[in-house]
Amino acid sequence: MIDKFLKTITNKPQKRPAELEACVKAIVMMKAATVLGDEFDLKGLKAVNPLRYPETIDSLKQYIKLLEAYDFIEILDETDKDNLICRFNKPFLRETLYQIVLFRD
Repeated sequence: MIDKFLKTITNKPQKRPAELEACVKAIVMMKAATVLGDEFDLKGLKAVNPLRYPETIDSLKQYIKLLEAYDFIEILDETDKDNLICRFNKPFLRETLYQIVLFRD
């Protein structure tokens, strides 16, 4: 599923390097979210930020919106402007990614 996502975004000629970077960071953030459980929030995700550089809430929201657009997660509550509550659309996706994270570490 993630491989298909990556192939889709890399095969589109109109994608700019910044968009590809955002897609890759979104996947890294999704892997980090697996540690938080089926449901997670933006503040928790920021706390376990696996990216090298500190990310702003706005950039994290951008990654979340990207993952939602590709149907990996869904946003449950976005009433708080500094926090989003999300969950994985497919529990097997979260579990598989979590197992990969555990195996590789």
